Amino acid sequence: IFDIENLISQNDFKEASFKLAQLEMDISVVQNEVDILLDSVKEITMSEERNRNTVTKLKTIYREALTKFNKNKNDYKEVVTPIELQFENINKLFGAFENAMEQNEYDSVGKIVKALDETIKNILIVIDEAPTIILMGKIVIPKKISDVRGIYTKLKKGGYNLDYLNLEYNITETEKKLSEIFDRLNVLNLEDSIFDLKTMLDYFDGLFIDFDKEKASRKLYENSIYSLNEKITRLNNILKNIYVEIESLKNTYSFNQSELDIIDEIRKELVSCKDDYKLMSDRTRTKSTPYSILSNECESLSVKLNKIEDNIEIALKSLSSLKEDELRAREQLSEIRSVIGESKTKIN
Repeated sequence: IFDIENLISQNDFKEASFKLAQLEMDISVVQNEVDILLDSVKEITMSEERNRNTVTKLKTIYREALTKFNKNKNDYKEVVTPIELQFENINKLFGAFENAMEQNEYDSVGKIVKALDETIKNILIVIDEAPTIILMGKIVIPKKISDVRGIYTKLKKGGYNLDYLNLEYNITETEKKLSEIFDRLNVLNLEDSIFDLKTMLDYFDGLFIDFDKEKASRKLYENSIYSLNEKITRLNNILKNIYVEIESLKNTYSFNQSELDIIDEIRKELVSCKDDYKLMSDRTRTKSTPYSILSNECESLSVKLNKIEDNIEIALKSLSSLKEDELRAREQLSEIRSVIGESKTKIN
């Protein structure tokens, strides 16, 4: 500025104008740097207040979690030591925050606040969910496993085939999964633990339903198997009588081949049902098939036999109709012969 004033006093306006332009540029640069500096100072001042407010809130949450833990310590007996160590770490982070603030280490302050936020969120999850995990993993599920094994053993001795459930393998896998869950719990990692435990509970509850289904299926099967045998025997005897009747009527009545083919087809279907029944009975004796499957097969076989019974009834009606037609034809033939005889007499 002094140089410019001297140049103006010496009437060197050209040089003074050039210097003035440079001065304005320099002032603009300085102003920008001042603005940046002020923004930085403002950011530090505001971040200090913001971080202080955040830490104050986190301390409140931390104290609530600590109080809940101390009041219900028996619920956390599996992980008391890791939780206490985590609370100590949080206390250390609070101390590190105060030291960083006193030393104006603002870069460190942000990292400490972030670590405090993440650690306290994690300990809150642990305080809320750990008792449920311990209860389910140490009491509820082991009790389910014991009950399921007891019922499974009893049913196996009672003749039930339950190999399709793969129970022992699934129990072994469940116990491995439980071990993994508690290994993670010891380092306060609860990711997916509640979900996995609920899945296990659903599986074992489903097994009780399967056991009840097998019991009900056995009763249904035992009731059905005898009625099926009686029905097969009865239909077989009816078919035999039909064949005997047909043989005796062949010389008297005229049968279409299609009518005979229908009877033969019915016989083949009945033979197939008898084979299915025998196979089912064999599997019952060897206890190689669950009763739920055998019960379904009984139902399917019953449907087939009902269809055969309907076809036999139709065939019997056809034979009965054939007899009636033949009887009417004979009566008509007798009447015709009588008319012919009368006609011959009149002609004579």
